[in-house]
Amino acid sequence: MTTNTSLNRIKSMPLWQGEISAVPLDGGITNVNYVVTDGDKKYVVRLGEDIPKHHVMRFNELSASRAAHLAGLSPAVIYTEPGITVLQFIECATYSPEDVRKPENLKRILLLIQKCHVEVPRHLRGPALIFWVFHVIWDYAASLQDAGNSNTRLYGS
Repeated sequence: MTTNTSLNRIKSMPLWQGEISAVPLDGGITNVNYVVTDGDKKYVVRLGEDIPKHHVMRFNELSASRAAHLAGLSPAVIYTEPGITVLQFIECATYSPEDVRKPENLKRILLLIQKCHVEVPRHLRGPALIFWVFHVIWDYAASLQDAGNSNTRLYGS
């Protein structure tokens, strides 16, 4: 999707109260992200379709996002339509590797991970397929092997 197509799609969404501004947000691997300002409110708009080959299913992301919000771990989902998710914008900074190594941050990080594992499953609703990175890699390897790639070995064989 081109930048102009993305921006036109964002501008045409029915939830805006007035003229908006949209600024690209780095970091999407399987989606394109923008920070959208509408009046005095900010949102993150994620544009991305399902990519079954890579095990990316947006309904699954949506279910996980809603559950994570209910668990107090992520922003609220404001709006969705096929290929678009709009999230509340939270002003923050991502921890650098150095931040993660600081002893004063470790306890906080561990409590967040624990909360994720304990609380998020309590809020999952509807079908919730797993995204297990090991399975994804094994599936990629199997696809390469099926295509005749002789350099691919599965499961340590």
